[in-house]
Amino acid sequence: MGKTGIERFYEPDLHGQVGYEEVETNARGRVLRVLKRTDPIPGKDIVLSLDINLQEAAEAALGGRRGAVVALDPATG
Repeated sequence: MGKTGIERFYEPDLHGQVGYEEVETNARGRVLRVLKRTDPIPGKDIVLSLDINLQEAAEAALGGRRGAVVALDPATG
């Protein structure tokens, strides 16, 4: 479950849906028959990319500290 950032924003799409089975069992818990079944639905994937030179410059600027980097094109803002 995404707690912050992009994972949190896209959590509903990334998570998918759980499946389940409703079964009839005997006294020992052995399944006799499946009454109802709903297959799980996998979540969607997300692919992110970052220029390696930009990533290295950001890591160097932060010097091992926690932080954030914002990249802007001065011509477009």
